[in-house]
Amino acid sequence: MEDEMPIFSPFNPETDDPITLVEAILEEGSSLTIDPDSISYSGGFITEPQTSFYDGSLELNIDSGILLTSGDATPPTENTESGYTVNQEGNTDEDLQAVADSAFESAGTVQDANILEFSFTVDDPDVTSVTFDLLFGSDEFPEFSDSSFVDVAAVFVNGENQALFNNDENQPLSIINENLALGNFIDNDSGGLLPENFGGETRTLPIEYDGVSSALTIFAPVNQGENTVKIGVGDTGDQALDSGLFVANFGTSTIGDGGGSGVLIDILGTAEDDELTGTGGNDFIQGFEGNDIVDPGAGNDVIDLGPDNDTLIGGNGDNNADGGEGEDTGSYSGSFAETNVEIIDENTVQVGENTDTLTNFEFLEFDDQTVEIASLQDDSEPEPTPEGVELFAEADDEVLDGSAGDDLLEAVGFSGNTLNGFAGVDELIAGTNGTLNGGEGDDILEATPSGGGNVLNGEAGDDDLFGGNVPDNPDTLNGGDGNDRLFAGLAGNTLSGGAGSDQFWIAQAELPQSSILITDFAQGTDVIGIDGLGDIVATFEDLNIQQTDNTIISVTAEGEEIPLAVLEDFTDSLTADDFALDGVVPEPPELPTVELSVDPTSGSEAEETVFTLTATASEAVSEEQTVDLTLGGDVDADDFAGEIPTAISIAEGETSGSVSLTVNDDTVQEGEETATFTISNPSEGLSLGDVVAVESAIADNDDDPTPAGDEIFRFFNTVTGGHFYTASAEERDFVNNNLPDYEFEGTAFLAAQEDDENATPVFRFYNPAEGEHFYTASEEEKEFVEDNLSQFVSEGTAFFAYEESLSETVPVFRFFDAEGGGHFYTSFTDESNFIQENLPDYDFEGTAFFANPVSEAEVV
Repeated sequence: MEDEMPIFSPFNPETDDPITLVEAILEEGSSLTIDPDSISYSGGFITEPQTSFYDGSLELNIDSGILLTSGDATPPTENTESGYTVNQEGNTDEDLQAVADSAFESAGTVQDANILEFSFTVDDPDVTSVTFDLLFGSDEFPEFSDSSFVDVAAVFVNGENQALFNNDENQPLSIINENLALGNFIDNDSGGLLPENFGGETRTLPIEYDGVSSALTIFAPVNQGENTVKIGVGDTGDQALDSGLFVANFGTSTIGDGGGSGVLIDILGTAEDDELTGTGGNDFIQGFEGNDIVDPGAGNDVIDLGPDNDTLIGGNGDNNADGGEGEDTGSYSGSFAETNVEIIDENTVQVGENTDTLTNFEFLEFDDQTVEIASLQDDSEPEPTPEGVELFAEADDEVLDGSAGDDLLEAVGFSGNTLNGFAGVDELIAGTNGTLNGGEGDDILEATPSGGGNVLNGEAGDDDLFGGNVPDNPDTLNGGDGNDRLFAGLAGNTLSGGAGSDQFWIAQAELPQSSILITDFAQGTDVIGIDGLGDIVATFEDLNIQQTDNTIISVTAEGEEIPLAVLEDFTDSLTADDFALDGVVPEPPELPTVELSVDPTSGSEAEETVFTLTATASEAVSEEQTVDLTLGGDVDADDFAGEIPTAISIAEGETSGSVSLTVNDDTVQEGEETATFTISNPSEGLSLGDVVAVESAIADNDDDPTPAGDEIFRFFNTVTGGHFYTASAEERDFVNNNLPDYEFEGTAFLAAQEDDENATPVFRFYNPAEGEHFYTASEEEKEFVEDNLSQFVSEGTAFFAYEESLSETVPVFRFFDAEGGGHFYTSFTDESNFIQENLPDYDFEGTAFFANPVSEAEVV
């Protein structure tokens, strides 16, 4: 008998060529070109090899490749001791030292460094990143976490360490508390040393190390042309307690925008229909075959859905997803109109505020509609920027309409005119008693040369509005949306900023002849400007401020008190931060941040769990503040009792506010669902913090709403080329035993149960002249055949199916064979796609009905 191949084959730096190490990790069929002259290796072989070739046979979720260690590269395939140690040459490495220092500020000196370096060339323009599969293990786990002995591993691509959890330079591959608390390591039966506050799980793995990371994948951005790689692992602080880094599948990726970077937790599907959920960190999710549903959750994830018809639930992070073949759907909460959708190229779109980049997707699903991505593509040439117009009034009461370009509209010398700027950056100059409407764009609206009595409406954009100087006929200035500047002029004009952060300039170089009225001053958002008054107003202390029901601002000049402005309905105390003096606008104060939390983080229908959602500000708020609250994930309003709150309020002087939702114990079978709660649109006294979205799992307690009924057996008629379907096992056996022209093809799909409230009959007809059967779930079509097609004989109800798509059902597609004259039915998307692409005589007629699925393997 031949000897079994070893799991670990030692690499000897004295006799072996290091190119074999690179070849061992290079993915089969890779388009990368390795420069053999660039390869260097520095590792020891004292009593044991420091590096080995790994055959991939252990149940560690990593393929064959190499193992770089700080000690023994042929470790036992079980955890034999908690302090496994082999000393090597003690050599150090400055790059690994920098990684260790970033992991823990008191890290010791890196020793027994084991380094593999090489260069490679990318000459495929579609390649945006390279990928590595990794697994890190250490006997420093967990007792030497956050100590001077934090062993480290790293993968540098073009000089940047990409082996970082959450893409955070303070979370490299190392045994530190933050990595353990996030559940990034598995306790490999280390003797109960894992503290309770760490998030790992205890297993027995076939490897020596006390702690082993989850299976990991790196996506590292690369340049076209030459790139460099440096892979290393080392002891820190001493030479005791081994650590090792498995490396495999060095390949390329074409996922858009570099596919992200950093260490990603591997989540793998199967060849079946999977429901995959992310960890909450940065994940690499692979769906493979089957119609998969992927909910990546929080984190910046990379998703490869694979073939077939898959659904991606829009997450809270910035995700990169490739739909691959099939018809794939991105599902998002909210309406289409309220969601930012940007077309990147003919294959790629970006969706949402937490931006998902979707490549090779066909549909976007929103709460109000489903959109075909192809319909959003605009292949036409972009519209040229329209030229503006210059229009001058020629009579009173005339209306001047601008264009979508940059316009000049003027009504000086005339009265009662209306000037509409519309889009573009417009300049509108008023006459007397007229109206200026800026429209969209950053516009200039002037009433300075006018006879007064004008209304200036900035509308959308960041606008500049200049009031006139006619005290007997004052103007009204309305900023509208945007961050506007309103210059009061010398008359007693009325100023309203509207939405946004606005500036009210109440005096410039001259004192106003009449007091200005400001209707909506918002402290902390707006400022009051005074410029060019010299010694009259040099500091905030030069202002006289009087408060009644309003706030009156005045100055003393030559012994006389001169009013400047009245702040209508404003009774709070003004400070120097509310003013821009001598043209200097103060920085706005830093607003308290608000974050969201939920308690509990999981619940069930059976318990009718009450979730409490709390918005917490970083400090007490000075007046009542609110944030909008939206519900997402794979739940909807029907999953909760009563109305869903749409906002959370924090009362004046408080730091938090809460609302509650009660889980509805419904009768719909949904499986475990995840509710995602998100806050947005904070009121003017708050800004959003880091945690704006939280998730809660909800366990279901209902039976399957579409329990499967009979198998529907399929036969192929080799004479007519048609197909025959039956739910009767007796009829199946008769055809098999007595009709040799019919070939049995297995189970096509599963029917509905007759007593299912959602079930509908499927009627069967037979055309004896052609030897063909026809099936329909439509009462209208059934009646038409009976009334008009005498060649078809009704054979009654064949089986039961569903008229509408329900949970766990699949569409049964119908084709008409234009040459043979028969109909064909299939529940398999791949088969449907093949027919549409390769059999032109078959006309696709859409979905005939819905049924319960079976594996394609059940049809031969």
